[in-house]
Amino acid sequence: MIDSATRIPLFVVFSVVSAVAMFLGGITYFLYVLSFIYPMTWSYYVVSILVGIGAAVLWAAQGVYLTNNSNDLTTSRNSGIFWALFQVSLLAGNVYIYISLKTEMIDSATRIPLFVVFSVVSAVGLVLFALIIWRSYVEKNRDTLIRNVEEKRNTLVDIVQTLKIAVKLLKTRNMLLLLIPFAYSGFSTTFFQGVYATCIGHYVKYGDTRKRLIGLHGILVGCGEIL
Repeated sequence: MIDSATRIPLFVVFSVVSAVAMFLGGITYFLYVLSFIYPMTWSYYVVSILVGIGAAVLWAAQGVYLTNNSNDLTTSRNSGIFWALFQVSLLAGNVYIYISLKTEMIDSATRIPLFVVFSVVSAVGLVLFALIIWRSYVEKNRDTLIRNVEEKRNTLVDIVQTLKIAVKLLKTRNMLLLLIPFAYSGFSTTFFQGVYATCIGHYVKYGDTRKRLIGLHGILVGCGEIL
């Protein structure tokens, strides 16, 4: 009972923190998409840095939130559902790109409506994150358990201890070996999500509608990721 009493409020606190982190990370994605409506060189660099930081925050927060709302029996199921829903976005977005891009050059008449739609979708995502924050705070206020100073101190000690364990784990032989496939995964993801699609769009032999093939590439990648 004592263990459960200490875990429940911590669960609520971590849920609130992860929800706020998801919202903050989502803001960087929204700004990134918004910058393409009226692109400027300096804004590309700024939002690219921001979205790099925001992506790390968002993905880590999503993992924490997913873990907090799952148990040993539902973790795999919930992770699978999350990944499938995430990859579905590749289908919806790239279908729209494939339909809307019909010219060789992406002018303002094509670019502005395209990224306005994407910005609206990103804004809807931020609203959903805000609702998650609201729900988490409601659960926190509903919880009547009182945490004393000693519990807070123990929580800080647990966090520090976890970080120490993570550093020790990083130095182990198995983890060092795993860095190789981790690095390969990063390079391959960069290639098929960024470099390859860009090459398709700039390959002149594909004709005037080669920009549309970027959308087709994204659709096929999305199907593969879902399967």
